[in-house]
Amino acid sequence: MAAAGSSYILSTQVALNTEGAEHNLNSLNSMIKSSVSAMKAATAQANSYGDGLGAQRSKVEGLETVMGNLQTKIDTLKAKQEGLDTQTAKGSKQFNDLQKQISNAEKQMANYSAQQDRAKQSLQYYESGLADVVKGYQNTIRESEAYANRLKAEGRDLDASKAKVKGYDDALGNMTKALKLQEEELERNKSKLSESKLSYEAAKLELDKMKQSGKENTQAYRDQEAAVDRLRGTLNLASEAYSNQKVRVDKTGQSIAETRAKQAELNESIKKVDGTPWEKLRMKMQETNKTGEKTHSMFTSIFSANLATSAVIAGW
Repeated sequence: MAAAGSSYILSTQVALNTEGAEHNLNSLNSMIKSSVSAMKAATAQANSYGDGLGAQRSKVEGLETVMGNLQTKIDTLKAKQEGLDTQTAKGSKQFNDLQKQISNAEKQMANYSAQQDRAKQSLQYYESGLADVVKGYQNTIRESEAYANRLKAEGRDLDASKAKVKGYDDALGNMTKALKLQEEELERNKSKLSESKLSYEAAKLELDKMKQSGKENTQAYRDQEAAVDRLRGTLNLASEAYSNQKVRVDKTGQSIAETRAKQAELNESIKKVDGTPWEKLRMKMQETNKTGEKTHSMFTSIFSANLATSAVIAGW
């Protein structure tokens, strides 16, 4: 009777533990979904305000929370596996079902990890000041071209050329700063690539040793296999980041060389025109015209002051 009672208590306890684990997994799944939604919402909000730095920081921090919840789910699933009797058909089936869930969760983990690595690279881009330098360069080019076009429309071709030369100077300053920051980022990417390669090779070597030892059907082997997959993904990302940054550095260097060539060519053209007697006469006439325009404007202001407000408005 006591034995029967003990058996009943034991089976009840197992059932309760199973129900508790299922409840825990459901809660974890809800937490994972909520943390993903919160991360996306925070990132979208920062982007809507034009806050690129805040958007990437929200993504990095949000994904950290997501992966923490996901790791807890993986640990819970593995804990459920440990209590199963794989010698029975039912226990073996439950173990395999749980393993599928673990594999899916680990794939999700690898995906989120890759997203976070990219977000970290973008965050580094903003925090390094490169984003501000690039924005400054774009503003300089836009303002310089607008001013030069205005001077050209006014018939002041020489002044327009001189404005372009100054714009090139400002642009070269920004591009030189950008190149320096890009080269620093390239060195960081190179270091990350070396570290990722060493980590992957060490993990792969350990996995090969476990395989040779006949541990392929153990949880330790499966864990190591998952670690190798994650490290392979990290290595691929690091390689891609280094390659992309190398292209950026080369393109910026090319832009600097081309801009300097354009500036030198324009300076030569200015020297040929700026010293001619005709150009000096034209500049003198422009100064005279400016003086006449100011005088005319002064007389117009004095005259207009004696008119009724409505007439002045109509005149304009």
